[in-house]
Amino acid sequence: MKLAGILPLVACVALLSSCGGGGYSFDFVNSLYEPVTPAVASSPHASALAGCTFNASRNTSCSLNELPFIGLDSSRVTVDSVMNHVVASQPWMSERFRQLLETLPPDVLQMMKPVTAIVITGKVRPSYYRALTGAIYLDPQNLWTTQEELNSINRTPDYRNAYASKLKISTLWRYAKDNAYAYKYYPLDSTETRTIDDIKLPFFALIVHEMAHAGDYAPPGKLSEIRRDIPLYEAILKLDKGWINTRLYSTNPLHSSLWDGLARVWFEGRDPSSEQLALTTGDVSGEFSDDSASDSYSYHTGTEDVAMLTEEALMAIYHGVQRYYALTPPPQVENPTSADYQVGWGQRGRIGEPRVREAAAFVLGELLPGVDFSGNLQKLAPPTQMTSGVSWADSLTQGNRTRKPLISPRDRNRPAT
Repeated sequence: MKLAGILPLVACVALLSSCGGGGYSFDFVNSLYEPVTPAVASSPHASALAGCTFNASRNTSCSLNELPFIGLDSSRVTVDSVMNHVVASQPWMSERFRQLLETLPPDVLQMMKPVTAIVITGKVRPSYYRALTGAIYLDPQNLWTTQEELNSINRTPDYRNAYASKLKISTLWRYAKDNAYAYKYYPLDSTETRTIDDIKLPFFALIVHEMAHAGDYAPPGKLSEIRRDIPLYEAILKLDKGWINTRLYSTNPLHSSLWDGLARVWFEGRDPSSEQLALTTGDVSGEFSDDSASDSYSYHTGTEDVAMLTEEALMAIYHGVQRYYALTPPPQVENPTSADYQVGWGQRGRIGEPRVREAAAFVLGELLPGVDFSGNLQKLAPPTQMTSGVSWADSLTQGNRTRKPLISPRDRNRPAT
């Protein structure tokens, strides 16, 4: 989600309640049901896709014998092999998704190996991965280019946007390059048109986040170990000790119980305690700074930590953009803009902090074992501290006084997870 001064990026809904998860019930998936059509009518999986991923009558997972991972079809993932696993509620969604896949580096496309399907419908918000089906469900707000396309999708705001308003702390983020926003944010009430160039960067951040969830639960190096003859969710659960987030936490755990509690409020909507309601940015910034998380969302679940590390690292490596992250008190004005949020603590490029970079190196090595990112990660600059008291608008350049409209606070508090 995004709220203040943040670009809507990767929104996700959860494991049991986050963007990268599972759970035993199809109720959540099926509550968003719409009729879907395979992107490729001649796909060998055309008859299984809808029934295994988006079927109101289903209450158990298909097996990999019924709907295999993309990486079980071919040792090298291509755009064509991905499209054989796509279903959508409208043809333009499949077409736009293919166009955006073609902008991904071939190495990054290999992260699709442990995905069974990509489902795109007008009701999905936010985007998420579901271990129950092995599929990624995409919100088409990340895909539209024309007003006709925008008018065909659900414009209801992400339900999590209300959670963050309960505390005295706002968390903001954005991607920037050369002291400017890396891309423009288009709200759901936009009257503009967009091009592929306008949406390829936010799409990159979104899709690598969701693919990281898939690779977390079914690591590429362990695909051959996953049973194909039992329901997929059962097969994935048998791998729990091999999940990337499990192994990351055995060597590089997040330590702050304070932040773990705040994440329950921000991302699950839990009622804050009286102690949490009294917290200020000054009370919590030290524990965040001393830990190895790249974002508050990392504390929601271990799999969100994996996905956030992946997203920020690959955005820096492939696109040369920095992620800005800040803690601010909520403004005491109606309809605040980014100039009304005052930075209490913040950093540019936190992925360059040695502990965070070390965690990212482990995660990327597991998700893309055939790619050596060590040199790229070592070149990442250490994070730059933001000036306390500077507005979120001015922190973009630390001096530019232009008053910009607020870019939606994210799943603040995000979300793609």
